[in-house]
Amino acid sequence: MEEPGIAYSNELDQDVNAPVEIEDEFFSGLKYGAHPILRRKGLEVGHCLCKSVSYYDRFYTGICCEHELVAIAKLYEYVWENDPGDYTDRNALYFFEALEDSSVSHVQENEWDFEGNTKIADVVLSPYIVNDAEKPKLAFKIGKKNGKLFMLKGFRNFEDAVANEGVFGLGKNDSVDFSKEELTEESIPWLSFIRRRINETDTVNDRIARKTWGSGSTVSVLNKETLEGATLDKFYDIALNTKCEYKDTKENKTGVLYIGHRDLRVNMNTKKITDDEGNVLGIEVYGNMPIILQGSEDSYILGTDYLSRITKEETLALYPFERASKSKGEIRFSVGKEKLAEFYYRVVPELEERSGIIFDDSCYEEIKPVLPPEPVFSFKMDMDGDYVKLEATVKYDEKEYSFPKSDIEKSYTDIAQEQRVDKAIRKYIGIFNDSENCYIDRMDDDSFFRLITEGVAELSGYGIVEGTDDFYRPNVRSMPSVKVGVSLDSGLMDISVISKDISSEELLEILESYKHKKKYHRLSSGDYITLSRDESIDALEDMAGKMEIPLEELVKNGAEVPSYRALYLEHILESHEELASNREKTYRTLIKNFRTVKDADYELSKELDDTLRPYQVYGYKWLRTIAAAGFGGILADEMGLGKTLEAISFMEMLKKEGMQKPALVVCPASLVYNWLEEIHRFAPSLSAKVISGTLSARKKIFAELNESPVDVIITSYDLLRKDITLYDGMCFGVSFLDEAQYIKNRKAAMTKAVKAIKADVRFALTGTPIENRLSELWSIFDYLMPGFLYKYDDFSVKYEIPVMKDKNAELTEKLRQMVGPFILRRLKKDVLKDLPEKLEEVRYVKFEDKQRKVYDGQIVHMKQLLENGGNSGEDKIRIFSELTRLRQICCDPSLFLENYDGESAKRLACMELVQNAIGGGHRMLIFSQFTSMLELLEKDLQKEDIPYYVITGSTPKEKRVRMVKEFNEGDVPVFLVSLKAGGTGLNLVGADIVIHYDPWWNMAAQNQATDRAHRIGQKNKVTVYRMIIKDSIEEKILDLQEAKRELANQIIEGNEKSIYSMSSKDLLELLS
Repeated sequence: MEEPGIAYSNELDQDVNAPVEIEDEFFSGLKYGAHPILRRKGLEVGHCLCKSVSYYDRFYTGICCEHELVAIAKLYEYVWENDPGDYTDRNALYFFEALEDSSVSHVQENEWDFEGNTKIADVVLSPYIVNDAEKPKLAFKIGKKNGKLFMLKGFRNFEDAVANEGVFGLGKNDSVDFSKEELTEESIPWLSFIRRRINETDTVNDRIARKTWGSGSTVSVLNKETLEGATLDKFYDIALNTKCEYKDTKENKTGVLYIGHRDLRVNMNTKKITDDEGNVLGIEVYGNMPIILQGSEDSYILGTDYLSRITKEETLALYPFERASKSKGEIRFSVGKEKLAEFYYRVVPELEERSGIIFDDSCYEEIKPVLPPEPVFSFKMDMDGDYVKLEATVKYDEKEYSFPKSDIEKSYTDIAQEQRVDKAIRKYIGIFNDSENCYIDRMDDDSFFRLITEGVAELSGYGIVEGTDDFYRPNVRSMPSVKVGVSLDSGLMDISVISKDISSEELLEILESYKHKKKYHRLSSGDYITLSRDESIDALEDMAGKMEIPLEELVKNGAEVPSYRALYLEHILESHEELASNREKTYRTLIKNFRTVKDADYELSKELDDTLRPYQVYGYKWLRTIAAAGFGGILADEMGLGKTLEAISFMEMLKKEGMQKPALVVCPASLVYNWLEEIHRFAPSLSAKVISGTLSARKKIFAELNESPVDVIITSYDLLRKDITLYDGMCFGVSFLDEAQYIKNRKAAMTKAVKAIKADVRFALTGTPIENRLSELWSIFDYLMPGFLYKYDDFSVKYEIPVMKDKNAELTEKLRQMVGPFILRRLKKDVLKDLPEKLEEVRYVKFEDKQRKVYDGQIVHMKQLLENGGNSGEDKIRIFSELTRLRQICCDPSLFLENYDGESAKRLACMELVQNAIGGGHRMLIFSQFTSMLELLEKDLQKEDIPYYVITGSTPKEKRVRMVKEFNEGDVPVFLVSLKAGGTGLNLVGADIVIHYDPWWNMAAQNQATDRAHRIGQKNKVTVYRMIIKDSIEEKILDLQEAKRELANQIIEGNEKSIYSMSSKDLLELLS
């Protein structure tokens, strides 16, 4: 296997990047012994005796000398001629040989007996802890089960033997053959532990080597590991509740350590210290404690026979002893006479309260005669104008002395405690007046508040604190409790802030102080309000901010807001349980009705009750609930779920319950007769009239309506705009906008006309409330409930820009919470469990040669346009026009090149798909944005004698209805549809294949077109094909569709970015 002249490193069996050194004979005859060392990926380093390249340049910059270049050239010539090998290592070659052998019939059963190949799990790997003069170390022992265990020398060699199923020596005469034996189950976690430590060490060594030598290194020797940091944590986790061998080299002891929880125990003793004459000098404190070991996450104690993890509280309890210990495990310190009082009166009681500390004070009775009595302090405070006076006394053995100056003998006092008390007093009252024998100081509000809230509490820890009436006259009070009151009346919601404890004016002042994070607020009465963080006040501020009501106005006068804010307010109040509220009955009823739509008591006629599916009944009840509250809403169900039927049910039942005013339905021109037909089919009791024809004909219809009113008037968006003056004086009981995205442009004349219509209740029907930008959602809500999303300029600043440009998640969620109650959105996959499956597939097609050349020429032309400007409005319109040409080339270059004589790859592929589908008994819809493309496809269908229907923008409404009916009931296999003319409102369940011939920027429009077939009434599985030219702008459009749909998913569901909002940089990337 080895090529002549090449010396393969043994490491190649393990590492394809290991170095390869070339044999000296290969370069014989070259000057100065020039000799490169290679890795498989290239030259690693070289050496040469000429000295023309410095050590630094060779190792850190990669420069080599002329002699090495000659050597490399010779090696290159050899490799070129002999092809000595590639990345394949020896293990792979062994594998290939074994595979070939295993295919030969002469392989005998005894050469590889599967039953006999099972390894014996009898190798024990056991942890072994050594506690030396520094820190405990972790080592391992290895051996056979029930046999002698040997110290493991070299973690790496052991791991290599296991990994390669090699032989690992234990002693002079013992070994383990890992091809036949393996570790016991209990030992496997320790193998993983060793491997992790090898990898960690290699990483560190590699970094060091790269810094030092400019190349990596895997050299490391591991025999023991210090038990600290993450190593200790991991060891404890693996060994928990087991025992391991332990050796203390200092004590020369061996034993067994239990790894697991043991109660902390520290034993402390004392003995008296005297001079030669027997006078007491103090005491000696001594004892033993476990060794503290520090992991990465936790602390541990190492005792004589255990290792235990301890809590943070126990770690803190041990800290003073660790500081005082002279050596590991031994505590010994002396306390002199001046510190005896502090030790016995303060230290010992605190130690005895700590868990696990055992204090045996055997010499206390001997020390007691020289121990000063325990002092008891008293403090009396008085207020004189702006001055505070404090008189202090101290009592020893029932005898009281003035403090801090008295004639008491110093040896009789607790000097340390007296100093501590004096210091505590002076923190708050800094001056001692000798003549009056008291502490006195002038106080401002800050100083006095600090004294009564902090100082009194601190001094109470030393003794009894008393104060005169003048001192305690200003009360210190907590934050006043606040409640929110909510009531509804005549479409308005009244919100007020209630506080029984304080006036609204003073509450405002308190809130101002709280806002500026002051510690207190002083009332006009002189009382202090402690301004600690208060959740109810924070909640009040949050509520006012989210409701966009100035807090000052809310607290002082309350606020009146439209009742459509009630559901959002309730959401806020529920998220702030700490903010108590008084909810008036009418308000509570409104909230309850919205939460129990499913159980709402709204009847349906028997015919409709039998027709509607359960989710449609819920949609009907939702419409009724919205209307009863005087609100408006968006029925945003996915296309094909029957929004029209829910709206018809609503209108019929309102009519039966006595609604006198007519209903208005505004829809795309292609759907007016569809609405008429659906009303006649599902609600024959409703009289309906379509507004159509010439202007004179339409005027005649309006005149007839004055004489003979109908229940439902149906018109198109375009005719509504033209006829808006004819609607003067009319008021509708309810208005429905079908495909409400038609009013997404807030500035359009059509939008303004729709919003001028007067109606008691307004609804929008659309599966895509947001197609490109948030302003579309604003425009629909401005029709439903004017002012709900504020004026547009305010909405743009508060929401649209932060959400779309800055991706502000908090504002996105706030907007979702606001609009959520007024949008009902269901998906087919969630409510139509019996709807057949929809499969989607992207059909990629490669350009024909001539088509590719035309496309590339257009790309060059467009890039020049963009690089020369392209950011003005006029430039963008021109660029969009050029982009349209680019897309037309993908469809068929003859769409704009009259003399094009080449093929269209996609057109050919489409016809092939059509013929195959027809051969399989399928019927299909073919959508395109270009009517001229549909005309080309018509020619192809006629050439192949394939019958078809076609709908474009010029197809009369009545003819559309007839063709749809004939297609669904007949067997014509193909329906050509213009995306914009027939992408909405049509029911074409007779097809089970949908072909999108060309992609549109707006994925929502494509999905709506698909839903012409995949909807209620479909019996067959629907397959959707998107035809895409490979390596073209169409692929980029797919990427945009996927990348830009997030916005509406967050607010409602499904959206994309408009081409007009793209920058020159975006457009250039689109063309790349």
